[in-house]
Amino acid sequence: MTNFHLLSLLFLFAALFEGCLARTRCVKAIGKLICQSNQTAAADVEIRLMDDDGFLNPDDQMGWTTSNEDGSFAVEGCGYDLFSDPDPYLKIWHACGGEPYRHFKTPIQMIFQPQTSNFGDIVLDDVTKN
Repeated sequence: MTNFHLLSLLFLFAALFEGCLARTRCVKAIGKLICQSNQTAAADVEIRLMDDDGFLNPDDQMGWTTSNEDGSFAVEGCGYDLFSDPDPYLKIWHACGGEPYRHFKTPIQMIFQPQTSNFGDIVLDDVTKN
């Protein structure tokens, strides 16, 4: 058997093995952004649903949306991790408080679809950048 054939078999086996151990899970999160100092700043805010992959790998984007005129949002997406479930969080960019755009991260409980993570009201005036 040539090296090419051995290498091909190795890649095929690795792909099949990874497919058996990988965990794809889907998340849906809903909530409403509140900006007490200027509620219009809670409209059209970018919200990304992310999967935390630790410090060695960049985080994966599972989904994204923008908030409605009243600040409400619904975002959903799926994540794929080897050997474990995804570690979802929301990353929210906003300009509440008149400052330049800033973002913060908020973790999501390990609640996967068909259930929904309901954040209720998220007061942007109170959050700090991270």
